[in-house]
Amino acid sequence: SPIIGLNVFRAVAVIMMIIAHSIRVQSNFSYLLKHPDKQSFWDQSLLFFIQIEPIISAQFLFISGFSLTLSLSKALKSTSTINKQQWLFSLPPKLILLYIVSVLFFIGDNGIQLPDLFVSSGILSIIAISMALTAGMLISPKPIMTLALAITAVTLTAFMFEQSKSSVIGLNAGAGGAIPLISMTFIGAIIGVLYQRFHNN
Repeated sequence: SPIIGLNVFRAVAVIMMIIAHSIRVQSNFSYLLKHPDKQSFWDQSLLFFIQIEPIISAQFLFISGFSLTLSLSKALKSTSTINKQQWLFSLPPKLILLYIVSVLFFIGDNGIQLPDLFVSSGILSIIAISMALTAGMLISPKPIMTLALAITAVTLTAFMFEQSKSSVIGLNAGAGGAIPLISMTFIGAIIGVLYQRFHNN
């Protein structure tokens, strides 16, 4: 049965994403950013979504992690012939397609820019990579512990980058900077696992 709360959360994320992207295509977008004194109340209200754009991205990553747990559970319940490894190996075609779409969007917006094109193309590439990593951890003997360790590792890595003021394309810089955003997929997966454990009891 559908999870109403997840569907509402997804709908809110989609609406916020549409608003943020709609603002970027306005002809006076750059001018408004450079001249805050020229912004109307309406402009300020819309530009707010640009300021919280990382939060919007984090929402989609959380949803991706949660949805993976539902996908795994559904696959294991629907047939007795599929196991966790088979479920894992069924994901690459979809994730590769998602990554290719991210690359194509990047080309449309920025042209051919290397190495960003392949290592930092945007939020869709982060989602694809984070889902692949999360799926691998979900089939481990102790998924919650494994995911928690991954969150800790990502957080420490982000802290080290911040302290050293280092920037690495694809990790914490560029359109597809994955750290620390990627940890939101791990968090979503942990919540998904816990939800199903309590929901099934």
